[in-house]
Order: sequence, then C-alpha cells, then structure tokens
Amino acid sequence: MRAVGREAHIERPSRRRDALALAVSLVLHALALLLVLLYATLPGGSPAEADVTADVVLEETAPPPPEELPTPVPVVPPTAAPQRTLRPLPRRPVVARPV
Repeated sequence: MRAVGREAHIERPSRRRDALALAVSLVLHALALLLVLLYATLPGGSPAEADVTADVVLEETAPPPPEELPTPVPVVPPTAAPQRTLRPLPRRPVVARPV
C-alpha cells in the first residue's frame, strides 16, 4: 500500500488552463477598453435631439476699458512720538527693625 503522507499532489502545467486564462484576460481588457472609449465619446450634457441646429449669435468683443490713472494715495507725514516726562517712582519708607 501507499503511504498517505509520502505522496503529494504535484500540479502540472496545463495548456488548456493557460489558454483559458489568457482568453479571459483578453476579454476583460477588451471590456475595460470599450468602457473607457464609450465614456470618452459620450456627449456631456448635450440635448438628446441630434438633428436640432442651434442659432449661434456672434458678438464682437468689447473694447478694453480706458486705462485710468491710479488715484494718488495721500502721504501722511509721520508724527513725532509723544515726549515722556520722567518722574521718580514713590518707594516705601525704610523702617529700621529692632534686633
């Protein structure tokens, strides 16, 4: 009899499985590419009637406005800082303590 622990299942390469995997991969890539192309060509917000022509009104661009001179900003001369008068600070009287 054969020993159960000694014989392991060896997975051999299969051409059929490889071909199936390749085919599924190509189909999925084709679907993804088709979705991308359809999404890129969808009309974004256009009306459903494709045979309706719209009247286009062309207008001339307005001439640029005349250049205005900037209004001069009044220059305020710097004011002098207020003069501080120094005065002596009051101190507590020194009281002699008995020893």
